[in-house]
Amino acid sequence: MEKMISNNEMGYLEYFGLHRNPFPVAPDDDHFFISNQIEQILAEILHGFIARKGFMVLSGDTGLGKTSISRRILRLLEEKGIETSLVFHTSCRNIELLREINRDFGLETGSLRFGDLLSALSEFLTEKNKNNQNCAIIVDDAQNLDPKSLELIRMISNYEADQKKLVQILLIGQPELIEKLNQPELRQLKSRIIIWQKVTPLLLDELESYLFFKLNLSGNKGQIYVLRSAVKAIFRLTRGNLRQINILMDRCLYAAYLSESTTLTKKIVKEAYRDINPLNEPKKSGLKPVLVSVCVILFLILVFYSGSTYLPSAIERLSVIPSVSEKQADTNAKSEKLPLIQSILEIPPIQKLPCPDLQKPPGLHVSIESDHFSSQVSSFLKAYQLTAYETRFLQAIHTNAFQELSRQIYNQTGYRLVQLKTLPAGIKGRYDILVRNVSQNNEKEYILFWHPDPEINNFYYGYQGDEIRSLQRILKTLSLYQYELDGIVGKEVLRGLVSFQKQWDLPITGYPDEKTLFLLCHLKGSKNDSRKNKKIPG
Repeated sequence: MEKMISNNEMGYLEYFGLHRNPFPVAPDDDHFFISNQIEQILAEILHGFIARKGFMVLSGDTGLGKTSISRRILRLLEEKGIETSLVFHTSCRNIELLREINRDFGLETGSLRFGDLLSALSEFLTEKNKNNQNCAIIVDDAQNLDPKSLELIRMISNYEADQKKLVQILLIGQPELIEKLNQPELRQLKSRIIIWQKVTPLLLDELESYLFFKLNLSGNKGQIYVLRSAVKAIFRLTRGNLRQINILMDRCLYAAYLSESTTLTKKIVKEAYRDINPLNEPKKSGLKPVLVSVCVILFLILVFYSGSTYLPSAIERLSVIPSVSEKQADTNAKSEKLPLIQSILEIPPIQKLPCPDLQKPPGLHVSIESDHFSSQVSSFLKAYQLTAYETRFLQAIHTNAFQELSRQIYNQTGYRLVQLKTLPAGIKGRYDILVRNVSQNNEKEYILFWHPDPEINNFYYGYQGDEIRSLQRILKTLSLYQYELDGIVGKEVLRGLVSFQKQWDLPITGYPDEKTLFLLCHLKGSKNDSRKNKKIPG
């Protein structure tokens, strides 16, 4: 039965157990997702301010999070004691723009004359420099500035003392800003720009991490599932644009609520997209079917005129090509309900799957094509008393689909399946490890089982428990958490996890998944593990 639309606009959030909207359209600096690209931008620009580089530019299309980045930069600068002035009323011109800059620095002058305002700013910057303080001006939506206003900013950037820039300036704007800076009359300004940074859309894997990150911070308790096909559909429809992702995801949650579903499917994504884009529904290209039809006709004509001698061989070659229905059946067979934390895997064709190796430290390698492979996998699983899962484990290796098997093993035995790209020192010799090649470049994946300590099954913003206190203690030993051990999931815990995941090239989710928790527990020195000095199965 279709759910009645609630008069409470937040009803659909309550349905999912969310305490806030995960995908607001307005900038959300308190729940800021830092992708690898954004992290690099922040690091580069912050270095520019601290090293007094002078002029910097950050550009990017609409909806990519430039305003959120500017707010984050502003917060970081203030934490470092740098005086800041943020200008976002870029419709102001010349003297009005100068007044906006002074006003945000806290400068008030009785005179409205241009020269007096400029002198007041110069005196302020000079005084701050005497006290060894740096100053920064950030201009948002700088593409709206006219050439005269940009020239004024260039004049301000000329203020120097002791071979140091008294003020650092960051212009943030859309691509039109770059076009303006390329104009001949602004060549002097352009020549002073030391750092150029550009914001780009999220990549597919970053999109998945972003969705989970936002849902997790909003109180998701594992109630919301997102199918792989839905993630890919969101990526295709939004092209990785953050604003469009937020708009679409907000509508997806509402559509799922009306359908009384906690699973976001490709169908729900498409319905939500049609609701918010009634005149811009994505259309399937008719070009590909036409080309296929033309090719088939040409092929039949070629076969007809080639004579019967070549017909059998042509039919034989065609017979090895999978039919559309077979491909579709295979796709449907692999479709499953996945929690959002599940990574999107690029699964190679089975016949081209690189041969995994089995390693019981220090190193026993067996090819997947070897007659002894099954027995070796059996020996590996036997170390963990998991031989009952041998058949399904072999199938998971072939298909790269470990999630359902991992969930079953954990529910029945308490073992967590851990898959790592790199193996830290001290792990070999303690666990039986399956080592497999995952690419033609001999990139390795290390697979093992372990009993988590601490055991974290609930993790959402505001959740409190002893296991979270243990997690905080681990983060503290790694200097990633400097606050009270209160056992509450808050921004500080999430930031510590994000920092750790960046250090180890893990998916940035802010969530203690199997990989993250395993590395955290072992890199801290395994203080909770009394079996530290002997080999253990998990």
